[in-house]
Amino acid sequence: MTKNLKVIFLTLTFYCLCSPLFSQNITLNVNNITVKDAIESLKEKRDYSFVFEVGDLNTRKRVSVSATNLPVENVIKQILAGQNVNYRVVGKTIVITKEEQAPVEQVRKVEGIVSSPNGELVIGATVAVKNSSNATMTD
Repeated sequence: MTKNLKVIFLTLTFYCLCSPLFSQNITLNVNNITVKDAIESLKEKRDYSFVFEVGDLNTRKRVSVSATNLPVENVIKQILAGQNVNYRVVGKTIVITKEEQAPVEQVRKVEGIVSSPNGELVIGATVAVKNSSNATMTD
């Protein structure tokens, strides 16, 4: 009889220790509310705290969230959809950072003729963009 009690006790202990892992699913169904209100709803549901810089996130943007028993990551993705931000969940804290965008290179096609003072075509001349490291050779 005591062996059965030990097994039951160990099973209950295991369940209690692992229950936070299983309780990460959230149900949140809201329509046309601000990101700020959606964040507040998530805070109320599970005691999450959010960390972000004011200029990185548009908290006035309107969103709809449809999440029934979904992982918190899926809910956050719906709340932050369409914003150029990344997030990571650290315990009960959700850290939102602005997404770094790679600089876009401007490509411009330049055509022309490189000739010598005599009017002869110069093949293999280096042509460079002024005040830049961009250069090419003529053909």
